[in-house]
Amino acid sequence: MSEFVVPPLDEEWPSLGSEVVAWMEANLVFGPGDLLGQPYRLDEEDRAIVEAAYQVFPKEDSRAGHRRFDTFVLMTRKGTKKSERLAAFSAVELAEDGPVRFDGWRKVGKQWVPVGRPVTSPYVWILAFSEQQAEDTSFEAMRQMIVLGPGADKFDVWEDRIVRRGGVGQAMPLASAPDSRDGGKTTFQGKEESHRWVLPRQREAHQTTRGNLSKRPIAEPWEMHATTAYAPGEGSVAEELHDAARKLTGDEARASRMFFFYRWADTRIQIRNEDGSIDRRALLKAIDDASGPVASKWSPADNIASMQFLAPGADPEYAERVWLNRTLRRTAIAFDVEVWKHNARPTYRIPDKALVTLGFDGSRGTSDPRRPADHTGLIATELVTGHQQVLGHWVAETYEDRQIPRAEVDMAVDDAFSRFEVLRLYADPPGWDPEIALWVGRYGKERVFEWFTWRERAMGFACSNYAQAIALGLVTNDGHAEFTAHIGHAHQRLVNIRDDDGRRVWVIQKEREGSPLKIDLASAGVLSWEARTDAIAAGALEERPSVFEERGLVTV
Repeated sequence: MSEFVVPPLDEEWPSLGSEVVAWMEANLVFGPGDLLGQPYRLDEEDRAIVEAAYQVFPKEDSRAGHRRFDTFVLMTRKGTKKSERLAAFSAVELAEDGPVRFDGWRKVGKQWVPVGRPVTSPYVWILAFSEQQAEDTSFEAMRQMIVLGPGADKFDVWEDRIVRRGGVGQAMPLASAPDSRDGGKTTFQGKEESHRWVLPRQREAHQTTRGNLSKRPIAEPWEMHATTAYAPGEGSVAEELHDAARKLTGDEARASRMFFFYRWADTRIQIRNEDGSIDRRALLKAIDDASGPVASKWSPADNIASMQFLAPGADPEYAERVWLNRTLRRTAIAFDVEVWKHNARPTYRIPDKALVTLGFDGSRGTSDPRRPADHTGLIATELVTGHQQVLGHWVAETYEDRQIPRAEVDMAVDDAFSRFEVLRLYADPPGWDPEIALWVGRYGKERVFEWFTWRERAMGFACSNYAQAIALGLVTNDGHAEFTAHIGHAHQRLVNIRDDDGRRVWVIQKEREGSPLKIDLASAGVLSWEARTDAIAAGALEERPSVFEERGLVTV
């Protein structure tokens, strides 16, 4: 079993958890499923989660009694009660007698134990990537857990909201898209399946609703994410949170206001034989491993294996991500974004006068508000280090006329030629022919080249070259968020050309026509790297001193 826990649970903290557990078991029943209507009982893992979620700072701390975490993330495999857990948290946060905020200390033996109280006028949101999903999973579970339970008289329940009896607090489902309700002063937010929150409007909704949590500091608002593993490179909210958690170490991790728990099947358990077929025995072991010691007791691995991996028409790759909870890159994804993130060097900047090559991918912009915004990018690659840096990124939607500002782009290109020793600029011409002609005249045809990305053979080999360089760690990058997102968004499209080994060549494309997930900076990165490759092949580094001789040793 593989687990990632930040901060580590190796210290005892005071917690309201035992009171919260007692309230849940006294007032709720199990929701939709085989145990519907039966008294709600928490297993040892449920209890540990509740204890962690309601930790408070100890009595001797200057922040005594205040919540330890304002963000709580559970990333567990499909079928491990995520919706029901989120529903139970939402119910106790809404309840008139939910012991969910600190109300003083009482001495038990030699220890001071925190005492809980309810939130004053709670406002609870259950958010999902679509409103239908929010209503059908955690919110519907919450409705039935309350309506059929012994605590039903504490709430007024409707189809679209649940109100604390007396009308001084409410809970409601909400799709993860900004609307007029985004100004709500929430006290608890449950965010479901945030691995599916990949669209710009969904990520914006996450940031907007997260901003709401600062509006009621006395209520100590917080949010909980219940999700399965994400597909790396899609740029989901879950991926963003995991990336942030992985950067926390030592004292910084212990001081973090975010708790992150992720369990997956150990990748050393290989579920495929050499011929690609599924090894059933290994698969059963992997499923139990992803389930953990508690869930594996009540969730039979053989049933999951049969229905999700081995049945006719099953999608084993998808099943491996959601049932083994492994963060697997989809096969159609072009570049290894996990390696890309690992090789980010955000503190390093290409020095002036350095040898560089440039890649440019441009869009015209559009006045049609129904179309996704066009992007244009300019990427530099340092010749001696292979480091890539964004010199310009323009989004048409941010301008009043929804057009890329050509004068700004021209200034950025001119600045690049002034600051660096530019050996080559590869520019994709469509829509930018006048500007490229200007650059050829200004900087010389031996340095500026029209490079058409629609040429499948040339672009296919350039993409393969770039993908291999990324995988081998030869490319480092400046950590630019949009550049990273575009690298992750790029998908493969096979073309009718084969390499020397007989394998089909591929070029990059968006996930689908009209997708808002852009890849323009990835295209510019491909061109910039291809320009570097060609410049080196032409002898650009021959008889030049090493980078260490020119600049000395640089510590990044």
